[in-house]
Amino acid sequence: MPGLKPQPPLTGKLSSPKSKTSQKLEPDQEEIPYPANIMFDRRVVRGNTWGARPPPPDPGLIKAARPSPSKKRARNPALVPPRTPPPVLGRRHIELQTESYLEELTDVIEEGDLFDFDREVEPILEVLVGKVLEQSLTEVAEEEELSSLRAHQQHFHQVRAAELAAVQRLEAAERRKKEERERRIKQALQQAAEEEALRKKVATQAYARDFLQGLMVSVFEDLRTAGHFYDPVEREVKDDFLPWLTAQVAEVSDRWAAARSAVQALTREAVARAIGQRSAAALERLEEVQAASRASDMAEQDQMAAHAAELVEFRARASPLLAAVQPDAVAPELVDKVRKEMEDVARAALPPPLPPVPAALLEEAGEDGDAAAAEAPPEAPEPPKIEISDADLLQELLENDDIPRAALQGALKTLLAAEAAAAAAAVTETEADTS
Repeated sequence: MPGLKPQPPLTGKLSSPKSKTSQKLEPDQEEIPYPANIMFDRRVVRGNTWGARPPPPDPGLIKAARPSPSKKRARNPALVPPRTPPPVLGRRHIELQTESYLEELTDVIEEGDLFDFDREVEPILEVLVGKVLEQSLTEVAEEEELSSLRAHQQHFHQVRAAELAAVQRLEAAERRKKEERERRIKQALQQAAEEEALRKKVATQAYARDFLQGLMVSVFEDLRTAGHFYDPVEREVKDDFLPWLTAQVAEVSDRWAAARSAVQALTREAVARAIGQRSAAALERLEEVQAASRASDMAEQDQMAAHAAELVEFRARASPLLAAVQPDAVAPELVDKVRKEMEDVARAALPPPLPPVPAALLEEAGEDGDAAAAEAPPEAPEPPKIEISDADLLQELLENDDIPRAALQGALKTLLAAEAAAAAAAVTETEADTS
């Protein structure tokens, strides 16, 4: 490094140890130079050589790159003298003399000379008043500055509190969103795991069921065929009950054969006696059947007559209404078609005709049965003619929505108006005849 003087070579002298008192060497005792320990030399760098300091730069370059003191002083803001801060709002700076100074006095007032107190005290009073005013202005300025600082600090604290509250709200919202996201992710993973477990369980059950379905049947069938599984009731029935049952059936069959031969003999005799009784009973039954047939025919005729009267009454009631509705809202072909369908349905609902008397019954009845058959009508009466009233037809058209309800309402209003007019005319004629 620059400024270090070169060190002498590492040499030393070997001498005997000295005592505390100084001893002079004798002429024959010369100091022998010896190499000193290099580890104690200050020029040797100790420690790791990797951490050795780099060589120093050139002093000429350092001096050329070093800035001048004037420029450095001009650029250094610490060396610039501080200025007076600007005045607060509503104030201004005033130049005052605050340093103490000595004035050169040319006159000396000796003790005993004349002294005008009012004239001499005026400068002192001016200084005192100026100092008091300056101190007052300074204190007022400080108070206003402190109040301004306090207001600014309070405003800063308010803004900072509002910002902290907003930051806390944002942090809370972000924390809630994060927790909700984690919860949703956890829920989705749990649901996926449950679905995967359920799918594996279903697949395992289906595989086990398919695998064991045929295996169990075949194994149990082989074991049952080999005789390892058997029904004790079935074996007892086969070994004990069936032989006993066969013997009992054979014995009962022999008894039944003897009884059957006896019963056949008795039956022949009873049949011979019962033929006469059956002929009389058959004749009586035939007469009862004919009487019941006549009564049912008369009841049906009365019912059909009542029905025909009702049909005539319905037809008389609904014909004007159907005639009023038919030309405007219903086609005549549709009316004929619906009437024909209703006639077919009514014809199919009629009771079937009475069957003829069986020939076997006539043979059993004998001559009396022939006479009764001759008196009976040769065939069943013809069914009555089916007539569909306009009221039934109108009801069927309404159920099938073939007639608009608006048209039906208009026809009803027209008929009611006509009947009301006819009733009013009849009342008027009756009153006129009465008067």
